[in-house]
Parts: sequence; structure tokens; C-alpha cells
Amino acid sequence: MSPTDSLGVTWPALTERVDPVRGLDRWAAAEPALAGIGTVGELAEIVHDGGDRARADELLGALVRLGAVDGGDEEDAALLVAHLLGNGTRKLALQLRDLSGDIDDLLAGELWLQIRTFPWRRRRRAYAKSLLLDTRLAVLAELRPYRNRAGLDRITLVDPIARAAENHATADCAGLLDRPFLDLHDEDEPSLLDLLEWAQRSGVIDRADAALLIELMRAADGMGQADRDVSAGRGLNRADEVSAVAARHGVHEKTIWRRRARALSALRDASGQYLAAVA
Repeated sequence: MSPTDSLGVTWPALTERVDPVRGLDRWAAAEPALAGIGTVGELAEIVHDGGDRARADELLGALVRLGAVDGGDEEDAALLVAHLLGNGTRKLALQLRDLSGDIDDLLAGELWLQIRTFPWRRRRRAYAKSLLLDTRLAVLAELRPYRNRAGLDRITLVDPIARAAENHATADCAGLLDRPFLDLHDEDEPSLLDLLEWAQRSGVIDRADAALLIELMRAADGMGQADRDVSAGRGLNRADEVSAVAARHGVHEKTIWRRRARALSALRDASGQYLAAVA
């Protein structure tokens, strides 16, 4: 068992699915670095050979841009990246095995999210190293209490379902997280986007966590939850949002729950600092 076994698509199945005409040739139109690559197997040989690291990085970069949601949004390209980094994720699984019984699933799900949300406009080299490091840090943050970059007190992870059931009794700014994403706010009142922008600048959460929270909010709005206080039986709960986002990213719902819980916990713990900053 290894993290690549948890991706849902095997390497043989993926190589059949991404044929030269429907996959590589079409992708090469958007990413010229892929031009001349005959098969997925040939691409893998170049990446794994180690003889031309610059070329390997160039190819991975092309696939990462294609696989990112805000790039080509090609899920097969993202799967290719995940499989090509299989040796790295296997090493991570061995290092972190004692932290969780389902470490393979955790690593596979986290790597997938890192690929799909990779900041390709800002990071333009060392794709394998960046993805593996970000994946390792994110998994450790989920499995251990951690001190974030803003130097806040240690944050202890909590049951995400219990956290999801919290009401507006928490700090005022935390209530923003329970509003529809597309809801209008008073000009003098902090908005969700203001909170997330501050949290990223302050190091409370990272870009990927902010993007995930926004996607969850949009999923709720798209499902008709323009008002969270809809009549019983008519509205959808957070499990529906998580299920929709997990399906969109092709990962287990537990991965989304963990990421959501971690981000909300960090935001709520930092609420006092945020309110002081915007006062």
C-alpha cells in the first residue's frame, strides 16, 4: 500500500486514458513544453531519469499548470503529477506512518489539493520539491497541534463535525464564516473576504486553506443556501457542502473536513487579533 494507491486511478488506467491525441497533443497546444512527448510512459522516463533535471522540472511545471483549478483544470494532468511524485509520497508515508493509520489516504488527498491549488503564477520552479514539502507541512498541521507563522498560541485540533455545529456565540468575526459567501455586507462591517485576506497576510492560514473555505461557501450558495436560516428540511447542511467539494476535487470527505476544521480553528483563535486590527 502506498499513497498512489489511494488516488482512485491506477497508473496503467491513467496511461490508457491520456493517449497522445486526446491528452498530450491537446495539452501541448497550451503547454509547448509537452510538444514531442509521444506517450505518458516517455514523459515519466524523462521526469524520473534525473539526467536532465531542468527538463524534468519544465515538464512537471507544464502538468501542474494544466492540473490547477485556476489553470487548465485538467484532472488527468493533476493525476499524472500525483503519480509522478509517487516515490516522494512513499518516502513521506514511511516518515509519518506512526502519526496515523490512514497516512496513505491523507497524503494522497493532501497532495491532490496542493496540485489543484498550486500557485503556479508565483512559483515557477522546483515543482516536485514544493509540492512534497507543502504536502508534508499540511499533513503535519492536521495531525499535530501546531504554532502558525503569526506566532499565535498553540492550536489543538477538534472534532470537525462538532466545530461545524458551533453557533454565533463565538467572536463576532467568526460569525462571518456562517454567512453565505455572496451575501452583501454593510460598508463599515468586515466581510468574509476581508477576514481571509487579513488571515493570509498575517500567516494565520495559508492560501490553499483560504481558497478551500471560499469554495465551501460558494458550494453552499450554489446549492441554494442563500439564507442559512432556511426552514427545516429545505436547506442543506455543511456535510452537503463538504461532499460536493470533495467530489469536485476527487478526494475523501475526511480530507476536506480536516482542512476545514483546521482553518476555522485557526481563524477563531485569531479572532481577537483581527477585531483589534480592523477596529
